[in-house]
Amino acid sequence: MNALQHAQAKSLFNDVCDLPKEAQIGRLRALSDDMVLIDYVVSLLAQADIDDPRVAQSVLRGLSVIAADEVKVGDTLGVWKLASAIGQGGMGSVFLAKRIDGHFEQTAAIKVLHGVPSTKALEHLARERQILATLTHPNIARLYDGGATPNGQPYLVLEYVEGMGIDRYVRNNKLDKNAILNLLTAVCSAVSFAHQRLIVHCDIKPSNILVNEGGRPTLLDFGIARLLGAAGQPESESVADAQSISSKTNGTKSNPFTPRYASPEQREGGAVSTSTDVYSLGKLLQALLSDTAAEVETTSIKTSEKTVNRASPSTVDSLNMDVELRAIIHHATASDPQKRYVTVAALAADIAHYQHHQPLKALPHTPLYVAQKFSQRNWPWLLVASVFVAGIGAATLRVVAERDRAQAAEAIALQERDSTKQAQAATLRERDGAQAARTQAEAARTQAEAARDRAATAEGATAVQRDRANALAAQAVVERNRAVQAEVAAKQTSQFLISVFENAGPTATTGDVTASALLDRAEKQLEADMKGQPQVQARLYSTLGTVQRGMGAYLKAERLHSKAVDTEKQQQAVTASATKTADTVDAVARRAALALAEKLFIQANDLYVNAKGNQAITPALEALALREKHAAPDDIALGESLSQVGHMKVFARKLDEGKPLLQRGLAIIEKGDPQGVPMAYALGNMSWYLSKAGDFVAAEAMARRALDMRVLQGGSTEAPAAVKQRQDLARIIEGAGRIEEAQALFAQTLASRAALHGRDNIRVAIGLRRLGLSLVKQDRALEALPKY
Repeated sequence: MNALQHAQAKSLFNDVCDLPKEAQIGRLRALSDDMVLIDYVVSLLAQADIDDPRVAQSVLRGLSVIAADEVKVGDTLGVWKLASAIGQGGMGSVFLAKRIDGHFEQTAAIKVLHGVPSTKALEHLARERQILATLTHPNIARLYDGGATPNGQPYLVLEYVEGMGIDRYVRNNKLDKNAILNLLTAVCSAVSFAHQRLIVHCDIKPSNILVNEGGRPTLLDFGIARLLGAAGQPESESVADAQSISSKTNGTKSNPFTPRYASPEQREGGAVSTSTDVYSLGKLLQALLSDTAAEVETTSIKTSEKTVNRASPSTVDSLNMDVELRAIIHHATASDPQKRYVTVAALAADIAHYQHHQPLKALPHTPLYVAQKFSQRNWPWLLVASVFVAGIGAATLRVVAERDRAQAAEAIALQERDSTKQAQAATLRERDGAQAARTQAEAARTQAEAARDRAATAEGATAVQRDRANALAAQAVVERNRAVQAEVAAKQTSQFLISVFENAGPTATTGDVTASALLDRAEKQLEADMKGQPQVQARLYSTLGTVQRGMGAYLKAERLHSKAVDTEKQQQAVTASATKTADTVDAVARRAALALAEKLFIQANDLYVNAKGNQAITPALEALALREKHAAPDDIALGESLSQVGHMKVFARKLDEGKPLLQRGLAIIEKGDPQGVPMAYALGNMSWYLSKAGDFVAAEAMARRALDMRVLQGGSTEAPAAVKQRQDLARIIEGAGRIEEAQALFAQTLASRAALHGRDNIRVAIGLRRLGLSLVKQDRALEALPKY
């Protein structure tokens, strides 16, 4: 019996199987005059009537037999020649085909569908196929053509897409969260495009989304599950058997689906809609973010009694992702379709809101939540404001501290003055006693002379105490004057910062003042308004330089910190000339020296970051000398300077000179602050030395430890310090010979720097150069050229 006869037998069987037995023969004769065919169907009905499900399934399997060997490689279907077999699944066999009509060259994928449909089903399939052929979208594989084999087996001619499943692409390329969301947004665009044309996919899963080398996802088999289910059961044997048994018992029909990504209404045999695809996209996002998308997928049919081969998906709450992503997935995969995103476009919009730090539709817009998202979007402005406020606060604290020191010194001076007065009174009493003794008889002369000598000794001690009291009083005056100067400087600082904001006019185009423009204006105003106030100028230059560095303006930061150093040196000269006693000189000089060392340390870092390593060594050595002389032996700032100079020695290829400095600095910092920013700095510098010394295993371990600390301290893998440390880690991995792994990290760091600072920043240029160098090492000069 050929395929056409099977189709006719199947159609007759389905038409009469639900009728009473006495009415079946009459109905068969009314539908066909082929007695051989009628007798064959009667025999099948008799077998199916046996009260044994296995016998009934065997009968139905015979009716749904597919012509698996009908087409093979080398055969021709229409204008297409089958070149090779690509694969086989529950819906059919797939071949790579070449166009042979001579009009033009074209490659396509031909899917020969399983099962033998009826004539009515083939007509419906042709109509649905025409609708699907109208889908033209860059992320949807086109349906070119279709037809039937000589024995009536339907086939579809589809666009051939080279690539790998989206789950494999994510794992192989180690995509971060943002890249995964960008991929899914492109898929959402394709699905939304089809929904606008009233076409639902019904089987969205990783294997139906291929991503090419350029990172463009393409959605396959769009609407085919719906097309097959609506066209009348051209499914595989397991699908046809389950569906036919269900039809025989209660008349229901179901479409094939993948359990892990199927919506509840699909699994329960209900009506599908655009909300069905929203659910599947939510499950796909969950799988990609949880890295569990590589599990084996099985096709299943939901009958009235059970689900066959249904997978058990992991819950959203078990994933290692933040609250907002969990909320998006929960909203998209709600059991009730009415509680999901209204459209796929709404799901894509919430993903975009997440990426741009805007409030999500999936979460309630509480005041705290809205404020949190505002701060994430406007962090540069908040950073400027917080640094300014911190500067004012620090200045105020210094004023209070200076005032307290002055008051304490004044209290000591008063105590010493009182002691001097008491000593003077005692001296007067001794002198009076001596005078009385001198009036005594000559016999008491010896006693009088001894009393006089005692009085002379007491008077000498009083002179020493008087000199000491005078010195302390002088120091108290200096401290009081310093406190007054600090208070005046703080007021001038506050007035200056307020005037910067008051004079900031909005731009004509946007109505806002950019942070960069505000900082440039502040620098000019500082030079004009604070001339002759070196203490205030040095503090503000340093503050503005720190802000510029935080915004990625490294050259501006270098210039401002250099001005801070020069101004601080001028202030030291003024302070030194105002001091009088040795004690006062030591106390004031120590504070001034440590303040200058801090600014020199920052200036050296700025020069090094701006690729001026040879110039950076001078301020670094000067800062280390000041801290060696004036700081405590266990001062963390001393440890930082030791690590800084050691790193610069390594940079100058003086490894033997750099190693002891790095070791000593790391020991001081690890003892004083083992989890702080200085510790991450010292670890990074030591890892770089180890890599230059050839110990790449120890270097990588230390660099990864430093990276973990930078991420924790910055609160994100995209914090500037974490991005810089990731670049250093990539260079160590490259030195160890793992070039491809290093290139992936270089590319990730480059993207992070572009997002942080903009494409025109010097850090992006350095990242492009590093990636280019790495490609050249692999003899991939043509790929390296665009990077240079």
